[in-house]
Amino acid sequence: MVGGDLYVGGDFVSNTETNVTFIARLNRQTQAWEQVGNGLNGPVFAICSYQGKLVVGGVFTNAGGNPQANGVAWLEENGSWANLGAGVSGTNSLGDNGAVWALAACGTNLFVGGEFSVAGSRANANGLGVWDGHAWTTVGSGLLPVDDYYSLFYPDLAVYAMVARGNSLFVAGRFSGARDANEVSARLIAQATWSEQLQSWSWSDLDLGLTWVDPDEISGVAWSLAGIDGPDAGSLDIYAGGLFEFAGTTQLLAHNASRWSIGRPFPPGPPHVT
Repeated sequence: MVGGDLYVGGDFVSNTETNVTFIARLNRQTQAWEQVGNGLNGPVFAICSYQGKLVVGGVFTNAGGNPQANGVAWLEENGSWANLGAGVSGTNSLGDNGAVWALAACGTNLFVGGEFSVAGSRANANGLGVWDGHAWTTVGSGLLPVDDYYSLFYPDLAVYAMVARGNSLFVAGRFSGARDANEVSARLIAQATWSEQLQSWSWSDLDLGLTWVDPDEISGVAWSLAGIDGPDAGSLDIYAGGLFEFAGTTQLLAHNASRWSIGRPFPPGPPHVT
């Protein structure tokens, strides 16, 4: 939902409306799908609202005839797509020029995650870029790749999901760590924190993150994240889902779903599931 409207993106062409491709909006009065913008040349895999605008990310290199809209674009009030600088670039697992799998907005920042090495003119994005409304910046030097058996089937480095809260950004995907001034070991999930005093991002692990049975053979992948505010001020639960067996240094048996809690005591037992 963006601005009260329901949007759906993907790799599709409408059966009933030839102009509806890759993204559609549901008209609640007619209960019919409608065209959004003036055309994209590739699928949409992420949608969010930023500064009152609809933003889409995916695997496309042209939006509304604009060849600068690489992987990410926003919708202007006149219904035309506009580029965010030079967008993102770099090869991805589909063999195209960069891919955006996740978007998250917080304050004046639009976080863009996916499979790319360059954001705008920043060559050290490595899966994660930040658009501030005017220019691209990076979160440190982004993420670090993995090297395992699954590299035959999955990308070495990709961000698939993000949660932004205040000065913190949580990212999940397929990576072995992150880099700021140093390298941080953080498997599949990591946290970046902004320092207003230092005017820079720093990376940290969430108890080393999420792992497969043998992370040197198969690192696994985290596909999704959800952030749910807790009952107390500053408390937050981050839920992660994907293909992994264990969480944290204690090798907590997770079986593809796990929770990271902030600002509250360690839970006495597992949650009740129905």
